[in-house]
Amino acid sequence: MLQERRSCSNMMLFTAVVSIMVAVFLLLVLPPYDDNRKIVADTKPGKDAQTFFASLDDFRCPNVAYFPREEVARHASEADLWLVINGNLLDVSSFVHEHPGGLLIMEGAGGHDVAALFSQFHPPSTVKLLEKYCIGRLKE
Repeated sequence: MLQERRSCSNMMLFTAVVSIMVAVFLLLVLPPYDDNRKIVADTKPGKDAQTFFASLDDFRCPNVAYFPREEVARHASEADLWLVINGNLLDVSSFVHEHPGGLLIMEGAGGHDVAALFSQFHPPSTVKLLEKYCIGRLKE
């Protein structure tokens, strides 16, 4: 009888811990909502990446180093993560754990040009923050 109680108690504790972890994950991953329960996007609906970056004077990494896609693809892990945003190459390894979207989103973006996704979920002011992660440009 005592063993059954412990087993039940352990199961309830496990369920509570998993529920809390899921809730925290969803809070970090889901975009904020306004009072009308619509997803808030800082860019206008339908605004594409080209228009987004053009409105920012076509942001370019100041570094003149060029890297081939094969090199970029080798940097797609949590400890060593490079992103391509509008042709700009960023080493975001030191930022991975700070990203509000979480590790899964960052790792999924590693090695790919994520300009379209970036432009839909980030305000234009975020582009200024990218400069400190610039390491060069993607070689075409």
